[in-house]
Order: sequence, then C-alpha cells, then structure tokens
Amino acid sequence: MSHNSALFNVAHTSGNAQVTNVHGNYNLNNINHIYHIMSDKVEKIYKWLAAPDSSSNYNTARGKHHAGTGAWFLKSKQFTDWKGTPGSALWLYGTRECDDTTVNDTTLTVFWRSGIGSTAIESIRQEFTSTSGFACAYFFFDSRNGETDLSLCHKMLRSLIRQLAHQSGGVPAALMQMYGGGHEQPPLNSLQLTLQMIIESFKHAYIVIDALDECADRKKLLIWIGELFQQGLSSLHILISSRREQDIVECFESRDSLIRVSLAGASTSSDIESYVDAMLSEMARWNAETRARVKCALMEGVDGMFRWVALQIAELSRCRSPRAVEAQLRSLPKDLDGMYERTLSHSANPRDLKQLLVWLAFSSRPLSIEALADVIAIEFFPDGTTLYNPDLRYFASTDVLDLCCGFVTFSPGYGTVKLAHMSVKDYLVSDRIKAGMASHFSIVERLGHSTIASTCLTYLLHIGTFTTVNASILEPLPLASYAAKYWVPHVKLCRSEGSCVWQLMTRMFSVEGSALANWVRLEDPDVGGRNYRKPASEVAPPLHYAAYFGLEELVMELMKVKEAVHACGGLFGNALQAASYRGHTGTVRILLAHGANANAHGGVYSHAMPAATHCGHIDVVRLLLENGADVNAPAGPFGTALQLASFYGNKAIIRLVLEHGADVNAPGGRCGTALQAASASGNEAIVRLLLEHGAVRPCGSTPLRDAQHGSGHNAVVRPLLIRGEDEEDSEGSIQGTEEPEEDSDEDAGNSDTDHEGSGEDLKDADENSCGRNMEGDRAKDSDGTGMSCRESGMEISEEDTNECKS
Repeated sequence: MSHNSALFNVAHTSGNAQVTNVHGNYNLNNINHIYHIMSDKVEKIYKWLAAPDSSSNYNTARGKHHAGTGAWFLKSKQFTDWKGTPGSALWLYGTRECDDTTVNDTTLTVFWRSGIGSTAIESIRQEFTSTSGFACAYFFFDSRNGETDLSLCHKMLRSLIRQLAHQSGGVPAALMQMYGGGHEQPPLNSLQLTLQMIIESFKHAYIVIDALDECADRKKLLIWIGELFQQGLSSLHILISSRREQDIVECFESRDSLIRVSLAGASTSSDIESYVDAMLSEMARWNAETRARVKCALMEGVDGMFRWVALQIAELSRCRSPRAVEAQLRSLPKDLDGMYERTLSHSANPRDLKQLLVWLAFSSRPLSIEALADVIAIEFFPDGTTLYNPDLRYFASTDVLDLCCGFVTFSPGYGTVKLAHMSVKDYLVSDRIKAGMASHFSIVERLGHSTIASTCLTYLLHIGTFTTVNASILEPLPLASYAAKYWVPHVKLCRSEGSCVWQLMTRMFSVEGSALANWVRLEDPDVGGRNYRKPASEVAPPLHYAAYFGLEELVMELMKVKEAVHACGGLFGNALQAASYRGHTGTVRILLAHGANANAHGGVYSHAMPAATHCGHIDVVRLLLENGADVNAPAGPFGTALQLASFYGNKAIIRLVLEHGADVNAPGGRCGTALQAASASGNEAIVRLLLEHGAVRPCGSTPLRDAQHGSGHNAVVRPLLIRGEDEEDSEGSIQGTEEPEEDSDEDAGNSDTDHEGSGEDLKDADENSCGRNMEGDRAKDSDGTGMSCRESGMEISEEDTNECKS
C-alpha cells in the first residue's frame, strides 16, 4: 500500500494489531489492549456507517448471465486500456436518448444487469485479486420501487466506503477520523473526502457504478464525479454505465480522457442473438421451423432494444399453436411503449394487475412473492371504502408472476419480486400512457401511495379483529410486517386528509378494538420491532404514537378528547417528549398550543428538552424554551440539556441554552458537568467553548482525567492544560501511562443505525458508565423511514433531512 494508508488493523486474532499514528492523536503504549478496543469498535463503526447492500442486484445479474454475452466488451481495447491505466474512467452508455414520445434507450440497463456488469466485475477480481494493493467495489443504482437505499448518492458513497474498508484489512484512518465518536452522521462532503482518501490508499482501486441515471439526486453525484475527473486520482479506475440523459452527456462531453463505449450495432447484436437462442431453446414444444421463424422476426425488429426482445419472447411463450405465433409476429409493436400498451390492454385481470404494479412501483422495500400476492386480498369499493377479503386471494401466490409476466423479475434466492426494468415505471407514470388503450393503468405517484397506505391500514384493521397476535395468527398474513412498518411513510407521501386513508387511520387510533395494540405489538416504537407479548395496559395512549410519528392532522383530531394532551404512557412518558425526541417541530407547536406542559416530567428523558437535545433538534429546543421549558432541568442519568449537547458536540444548541441561562457548571448525569461530558467525548472545540463561558472543574474531579483516562482523547488535554486545569496533578498527567480501564473507550460510540432499533436501550441508562451511557443509550426509531435519532442531528446530509423531519 502507499505511504498514506493508515489503518487500524483488526483482521487477525493474534493481537499483533497494526496501529498507525493519525495526526498525533493516537499515542499508544499497549498494542494488545488497543487491538481489543478496536476489534470491539469495528462493528459499531460499520453500524454507524449504515451502508446499504447492493449485492442482491449483483448476484441476480450473475444468475441471469448467459454464457458468452459481453465477451466482446471484455476483449475490447477500451476495457483493456481502462483496466491497465491508472486514473482512467470508462463510460458505457445506451444507444439512444429518451425523448417525449418514446423510450428506446433500454438496451443498456437490461443488457448490463443481465450479466455484462457482473461479468466485468468478476473479470477484474479474477485478474487482480492476488495483486498487492488491489481493491474492487461496485454499486448498482435501482429506482424500480420506492426504496431509497439504492437510489441516493450518499447511500452509494457509504456502500463504496464499506466495501473498500473491508478490503483494506482493517479500519482505514480516514474512516476512523470521520467516525470520531459516532456522535453524528457525516455530511455528504465528508463521505466524499473519506472515500477519496481510502481510494488513494490502494495502488489500484476499481469502482463500478451501474445505472447512474437511476440515482434520484444525480446532480450531486455528477458534481462529485466531475471533481474526481479534475483531481485525477492516480489509483482510481472508475467504470460508469448509464442511459444518455442530457445532464449526464453534458457532464461527460468535455472529458477528453474519458473512454466511451456505445452499446450500438454489431457490438450488442451478437449478445442479443445469443440471448434469443438461449430463450428459444427452452421452448421445447415448438418445432425447429417455428423457432427459426421467431428468431428471424425478432432479430429484424430488435434495433438494439434488448428489453423489447425480452418482452416479445415473454408474449410469444403464451402462444399455443403455430397460427398464434404467426399472428403475434405479424403485429409486433415497434417500440417499448407499444409493447407495454399491448400487454397491459390485453390483461385478463386489469384490476389485480394495476394493484400489483402500484405496489411494485412505490413499495418502500422489495416484497416477497407471498406478501405481494396478498395485496390483492384488499377490496376497494367505488365509495372509497375498503375490505379485507381473503376470498380474493389466488390459490397459489406464484400466480401473480403469470399475471405480471413481462413486467417483473423474481429472484428465487431472495424470494422477492421487482419490476423488471425502470422503463416499466417510467411508462406507468408518464403522460404517454394516458392517451392510449392502456390508460386504465396510468399511475399518479401520490395516489399510488394512497393505495398502498389504504391497503396497509385495512390489513392492520383486520389484524385488530384478533385480541392479540402471535406467530400462528400471522402465518397466513404475509403482508403484516410490511403494513406495520411502512404505513406511516406512505400516509405522509399521499397527504390525503379527507380520503379513505384518513378514515382508516382514525379507526385504527380509536380506543375501540385491538387494532392499535396489535399494530404496536407488530412494530413497537419502544423496542423497534415486534413485541407480541406487550400487555394492552402498557400500550401508550393513541396521541403518543401520533405525536411520535409527526402525524399532525391526527394529533389535532385526537386532542379533541378531553385531557388527551396530558395523558401519560410509553417510553417517552408523554406526547410532547415523543414529538420532541423525533424532531417534529410542527407537532410540538400544536401540542404546546393546546396546553402541553413544556416541563412535564416523565419518560426516559424526564423532560422534553433533553429529548430534543439528545437528537440535535435545535428548532424544537428553541420552541420549548420559548414556551417556558426549564433550561437547567435535569434529565436523570443524562444530565441537563447542556450536558447532553456538550457530550454530542452540538455547538448550536450549546450556544442557545447558554443564551437562555443554562448553568455551565451544573452537576448531574453520569458524566458530571458539561465540561466533563465534553472531555469524556474528546471534543476539543466544545471544551474550549465551555471554558470561554466560565466552565470550571467541580471539586474533587478533573476534566483532564476525564479526557485522558475516560476516553484517551489527547487533543482535549491541551486546552485544559493551557487553562490551568489539573495543575496539582500536572506531573504525569500527559505522560501518565497507566492503562485505561478496559471499557472506557471500547464502549464509546455504542450507538448504531440499525433500522430495527429503538429507544429500548435507554431504559438501562443507570447501569452504564458515562461514555457507554451517553452513547449506547441513544435511541432509534422504527417508523419505516429507517432513520435513527443520530441521523437527525445537526450535520445530517440533505437527503436524510426530509426523511427525518417527515
């Protein structure tokens, strides 16, 4: 590796860990002890990074790859030059641009995902795996449904960082520096810089980015790629595939050194022909003459459209006689729009097909085939009402694959169903579909989310007909998990107060029946997952959950019940603390306007303001202070708001509470004073800020020792010494080499971004030391947005901000 490849090596169990000094911040005397600490911390770092996994798309592509396809590309001079030239970039693009009337530029994505991309990755790995200083990482963008893990720029960066870090044999110093204490999520520029530094630590780093055009915020991605081109990272080999969207063309057109490969003409014809031969060989009931006739007709009309061929073969496979095959061939649509229109308009069950396509286009995660099949069990009536009707189910869940033939792909290894191609979704939401025979299948995104939300709520109301839930009750209800976890984001995206969704939601939150209790048992915000045994007496009041998820209209409706705003219960004690913790400023404002007490005691944080402070919600903190919140109110084991903000390094909240009279030297909490909390977390800037505002050490304690022995943060020692702290113990205070306590550092940053987590860990706060308490007790949500409270901190990336505040 190059000279700047600083690592925290945790790959071996011998204890011979390699620890490189990073800017003088790691002055280590006991390698084995630090090895133990770093080994324990590595899992926390990767949980904090929360990198998505795109390997399912990669593995699916490998499984669908047809032998020989893509060989021309792997043997081409362009690919060979790219592999062998450091600092090179290759762009593989489709044959045509999209316009307002047709979508023909689908050669690339289907062709790429059918195997050539994964084959290129395999080729690189096989050739260079044994080469010292080699690494290969990939990311497959995918916008076929509403899932965000595979469609955002910062998700791609996290994934690439995770893959390259793993291949480095340890934790790269750049990642360790970005992690810090794991107090907050990094902004986009930090992720970019960290990735670039890790790339530079290798002699050759191969990056493959597939379907760049499916990145939802690709403007940011294109800016970053442009910066990479300008910097000319000598170790980087980057391969990008995309359709020829105008903004992508403009970004790449001035890059003279960019290697360009077009999927046009003869280069792809041989691959398409191989694919046709493979598919026709499976038509055992056809004779040789029929297969030859079909191949000839398809190759004449293909015009480079791989997707078009796949759809035609799917349609032809349904023909039961030579005459039917011939009739089909005589009426071949000339483009994808025509192909989609004909297939949709000929559907034998348009009601079910549309419902399935809506779910496939906008679901928040890929669905199992059983869960997808069960959405049909919800009956929609003309008056807007809905009903769970198991008689509508198909006899076999796999029957939905026949109904959706040509529009979906099924991954047996994962058991999930997805749209076969992004062009399917593009067509369904376009204006082009509205004027043709398939207009019934036109989908408006907001109404699509309304359909999904209605289905989820109807499903949960049916589950509410049971007095409790358990595995045997849920076994025949495969959509239960999805409905419980994701109905909230779908409700927010449809924004339809007066609709069927509103009626269903108010029914579920009524005190009658078991719908609310059973939903909580399926997806309990207090534990971040199922809690089947939760007694009804421990289920919080309806307003608590409405406030937690920021459902403002529902909050106002529920407050029509007398004294509802003061009702107690749940992990957070009351609705105000729940909304404050989640950062729902609008909900907090509504609750305060209806008489909620800003100083109401109860819940894991004791008061609302520490809950908001813990998660970095400065607007909520400000609003609470304006409504009389006690700035110095203790939060049990967490201390005051100032102590929490000091530990987590939130300068803005520290300044705000100091302006409102926070006692800078107030004792309390596991860490003691704010200065001790900042020292324990190793935040030099916060230590300086507190010292400037009159912070002093408490009698009998030394912030210097908190900095040295509590977390081993030498950088914090300097301002404390300059300030004169620990004067009587200055001898040996820097040079003291006594070994820190075993779990003083390994438990710092014990928070993670596991989306199944919750605030449950907060209950054990009193049992923990300062670092473990403040970090390990940071709560996480379970509203289906996949956001933890740390992700809603002050330096959250822009993409996550909207999700967290929703």
